[in-house]
Amino acid sequence: MQTRKLVKAGAASHTVALPKDWLKKNNLEKGNIVYIRELASNELLVSSQEERKQKEEKEITISLEDKKLDTLHRELASAYINNHTTINIIGKELYRNVVEIRNILNNFVALEITEQTSTKIVAKDMLSLKEVSIDKTIRRVDNIIRSVLKDVMEKSADMQDSINMRDSDVNRLYFLLFKIAKGALMDPSISKEVGISSQVDILSYWYLILNLEAIADHSKDIYSSYISLGKDKSSEGINAVLKLIEESYLEVMKSYYGNDKMAADRVASKRIDIFNRCEELSEKQASMHVIRIAENLKDIENSICNISRVVMDKE
Repeated sequence: MQTRKLVKAGAASHTVALPKDWLKKNNLEKGNIVYIRELASNELLVSSQEERKQKEEKEITISLEDKKLDTLHRELASAYINNHTTINIIGKELYRNVVEIRNILNNFVALEITEQTSTKIVAKDMLSLKEVSIDKTIRRVDNIIRSVLKDVMEKSADMQDSINMRDSDVNRLYFLLFKIAKGALMDPSISKEVGISSQVDILSYWYLILNLEAIADHSKDIYSSYISLGKDKSSEGINAVLKLIEESYLEVMKSYYGNDKMAADRVASKRIDIFNRCEELSEKQASMHVIRIAENLKDIENSICNISRVVMDKE
């Protein structure tokens, strides 16, 4: 690492000397233009070439031969998150699973099918990062979770399909946010485009996204078990814990948006009481549905406490 002193040059600017070896290597001399781009709050990139505006093209081919669809799903998720712009899916009998494959591709925002034959599907990533705000996308996920928790609390009838669809929406946004976070980590210039002010914040965003997606999954599972209970005597106790969970979730997200460490700590301090109430539910009623609900409630509370940790760990 080399160091340079700033030299005042005029009323409102400063200059810094560039290393001689770097100038020679890049064939630069007096009068040539260099390009400066801000990467983060304390970083600048000095380049001898203008930044390429065109999105880097990355292509991958995934074979369906001797492969289960859930394995294909995981491989497609990996290709999407790793910012492959073209994904080729090939297989001699691909046509037999074309409906399922198209449904899998629908899990990924802006991944569009551009070509399809009996043995091949080509999907293109049409995402423009300039159209994405990581904070606004997180708020969308938050709003979906709030609506799901409300429906679970009210034990609304015939809401399973609606809750499943909203969970799928959360999954799509989860993959999108994960893709953005990983892309920003690999290329700091992406951070500025999506509204990440510091590279250090990427880890916090990733951990937040992970826990929000987990809350949505467990909420969906609770609804399924809760409806199956019918008019069970445990419903009153379950609803009381659900109310505490909902309050904790709303409070922790408020602390996140307001960067309120004291509020986040208050949320985390409720964990033991909520866990004890979940244990009581399991002990009082041997029903598998109640036990499953209690375990999901504890998992949600763990995720809420993890989010409080995100807030408390912020610099």
